[in-house]
Amino acid sequence: MKSKFILLCVLIVSLFLVTACDKEETTAEIPTDEASTTEEEQVEETASYIGTYYLELTDGSLAKDGSGTITINEDGSCTYIYGQANYGCQSYTVNDNNICMQVTEAPSDICLVLTDSNNTLNSSNNEKYKKEK
Repeated sequence: MKSKFILLCVLIVSLFLVTACDKEETTAEIPTDEASTTEEEQVEETASYIGTYYLELTDGSLAKDGSGTITINEDGSCTYIYGQANYGCQSYTVNDNNICMQVTEAPSDICLVLTDSNNTLNSSNNEKYKKEK
């Protein structure tokens, strides 16, 4: 009777160890190619809208005098100057083709739509900011 009990205990422990090993192996497997592809896609996506955008004036020229400038940086920081006022852009978020800047000098976020192969930002009041080439 005692030997049957010991045999049963050994079987249960063995079954437990085999099951635990299988779980560790399956959860630890991460395909290397998928992880690097996703990271590369994120870098390409980020690089497409990074840069400085200038307010487009009615004559088609760009306001490079600092009166209308948006800078989107890769590190998540930004600047937003409207007129001569610096709106204190702290950070931005990107959702599809919308860029929303979190600013300190406005009651809410300032959101713009990214168009024209990521070279133009359009504001809600139909102002266009063109990317410096």
